[in-house]
Amino acid sequence: MLKYINYQWTVTQELKFVFSFSVLLQNNDIIIELLQIIAGKHDLTKADGTEQTRNIQEIIIHEDYNSSAPPYDIALLKLSNPLMLNTYAQSVPLPFQGQMTHGNCIASGWGSLIEGGLLSSTLHKVILPIVSEEVCKTMYSGNPSLEIDNTMICAGVMEGGKDTCQGDSGGPLVCIENGIQYLGGIVSGGIGCARPGFLGVYARVSFFVDWIENYLDSDALGWLKVSKRELPHQISLEMKGHFITSSLCSGSILSENWVVTAAQCVNGHNKRNLQVVAGENDLTDDEETEQVKDIQKITSNEN
Repeated sequence: MLKYINYQWTVTQELKFVFSFSVLLQNNDIIIELLQIIAGKHDLTKADGTEQTRNIQEIIIHEDYNSSAPPYDIALLKLSNPLMLNTYAQSVPLPFQGQMTHGNCIASGWGSLIEGGLLSSTLHKVILPIVSEEVCKTMYSGNPSLEIDNTMICAGVMEGGKDTCQGDSGGPLVCIENGIQYLGGIVSGGIGCARPGFLGVYARVSFFVDWIENYLDSDALGWLKVSKRELPHQISLEMKGHFITSSLCSGSILSENWVVTAAQCVNGHNKRNLQVVAGENDLTDDEETEQVKDIQKITSNEN
C-alpha cells in the first residue's frame, strides 16, 4: 500500500523534498545561502529549458543524525517558492510507515560512473535489487563505522558491478508496489562503488514516514500528526447510523463516565443519535483500539 503527498498541498504550499543530509555539511555548519535545488535537470553542462531553480527557506535535519555515523541520514528542504509540477518535475509517493521494501528498485543521479572517477554530466540510472537486512548486517559486521540497523536498507548485487557512487548521495532509490513507484530509499553510503561483496547503503524511507509527515502536516495551521497513544484523552463525537469519515466534534475524557465538549456540538441534537468514540486515531480505519459508547445524559451550562 502507498500514500501520496497531497498533490494540492505540493502545488499550493512550499514543496518539501527528501534528501540525504550527507551533502549538506561544511565543517559541520549548514550554509543555506549557498544551496539551491534544480528540478527538471538532465544535462549539467547546458540549459535543457526544463529547469526550475529554487532557493531553500529551511533545512530540517533528523534530530538523531550524527555525521560520524550513518543512521538517520535524512533531512527535509523547504523551498522558498513552490515548484510548478509538470512533465519534468513531479512529486514522488511515499510508502507507509514500516512498509517492507523489496524487489528491484531504480537509483539515479549525476555521480561517478566508476569509483574515483569524475562526476557524470548527464543523469543516469541503475536497477538494483533490495537485499535482506540480515545479509546486509553480515556483510558490514566487521566494519564498526557502518553498522546496519533498521533505519537503513541495502541494494545491489553481491558480485559487484552495479551501484551508486560518489556524487549520488541524497538521490532517490525508487521502488515499485502494485505497478506504482514510491520512494524506497535515499542514497547514503557504502564502501567504495560496486565492489564485490559490498552493497550500497540507503536510508530506509518507510522508517521515517511519520517523521516526514509531521513536518509536511505542520504547515497546516501549525498542526502536527500524532501517534496512536499520544492523546488518549481525546474522543470523537459522531452521529449514529452514518458512514462518517470525519467527526462531528471532539471532546475530552474527564472520567470513566463523563466527557466534556463544546455546547454547540450537542445543541439541538438528540442524545440517542450521538455516540462517543474513544481510542480513535484514524477515522477511516478500524484500529481495534476504539471504544464506542452511547450517551446517557447531556448537560449544558445554564448561562
